[in-house]
Amino acid sequence: MGDQAAARDEAGAYDKAIRKAMRAQAASPRVRFSDPALEREFRRDYAHRSLRQVRISLVIGGLLYALFGLLDPWVIPDATSEAWLIRYAVVCPIIVGIMVLSFRRSFPRYMQASMVLMGLAAGLGITAMIMLAVPPGNYLYYAGLLLVCTFV
Repeated sequence: MGDQAAARDEAGAYDKAIRKAMRAQAASPRVRFSDPALEREFRRDYAHRSLRQVRISLVIGGLLYALFGLLDPWVIPDATSEAWLIRYAVVCPIIVGIMVLSFRRSFPRYMQASMVLMGLAAGLGITAMIMLAVPPGNYLYYAGLLLVCTFV
């Protein structure tokens, strides 16, 4: 019982310190805590709490991106080979690579940049497929951009 109460008190103190630091930073465009120790602790905690969600989103988003390639022969038959090249030789390897890197100890430092890279690659990949396809197929690929926006 005492350990649980101590953990609750520690978590409460941590939450109070974060709220206090956030109020102090509210007027500043800089989004960091003024206390370097608190900033380090926040980043460590954030990375720990969000790593699982990042991995799940990489798996789901990567699978959706790859599976939508099965529709390419029917939706954009004139550009299927180019779409598959973009999809399976460029974008999917980037997603898989980021997933593999997510198991490295140093990944939390690069997690946000990696997710931005993945989102850019996925979005630019769909945009390139739209540009390569002829009507009416290219009109339908905006839905892929919506999925990328949801995924990111």
